[in-house]
Amino acid sequence: MRKIPTVFERNEAGDVTPTVADGCRWVFREDLDVLGTFMWFGPWVMITRAGRLYHAVTLGPDDTRPAEFWETSKPNDDGEQTGWVLVPNEAASFVENFDPHWQAFGSNGRPGVYTVVGPGVAGNPHKLQTHSLRRLADTRLAYADMATKGGFDRLRMWLGSYQEHSAPIEAVGGELLDGFGGIVWKMYTNDGPDREHRALFAQLKATDFAKAPEDG
Repeated sequence: MRKIPTVFERNEAGDVTPTVADGCRWVFREDLDVLGTFMWFGPWVMITRAGRLYHAVTLGPDDTRPAEFWETSKPNDDGEQTGWVLVPNEAASFVENFDPHWQAFGSNGRPGVYTVVGPGVAGNPHKLQTHSLRRLADTRLAYADMATKGGFDRLRMWLGSYQEHSAPIEAVGGELLDGFGGIVWKMYTNDGPDREHRALFAQLKATDFAKAPEDG
């Protein structure tokens, strides 16, 4: 699983601009079936068909390539490379800080890419009481289509309002979710058994926008 691109281009300060990034224009095409989903905050893991648990890593140019490394990209211009590394076995998980991974793994063993969420993970912005795995780009948001159609300004207002008021957001089906801070778009490019592996993704976080200047 490669890093998910940000849907808008960034300026020199690192803030997003209204210009849609190359390779992400599909997000705003109304003739395509694009899914707007809730962004869960936490580390990514992958469960293989053989039932093995891997976690996502980014290696720098001076990092030692771990054993059981499954690359998902070649090194970029900065020498960084993404991939998956086998999670240490349960007996070693407490030493290696992977206990939440194993607790979450016990809640869902289906193959796929997930985010680990729960107490002590990424500050637990979703206010969850137990560890679990949330499948990547699988929790559809009730009003994502409307916000996406409004483009840059609408998305900035939508994300900003929930950040300002720390309000839960509604998912399709009525579930209310805490910690809304970003959206992940997904589009399937085929209907075959490998469609999850070939899907297109893009993302946008509330923190990607420039902060409004303070009064005075």
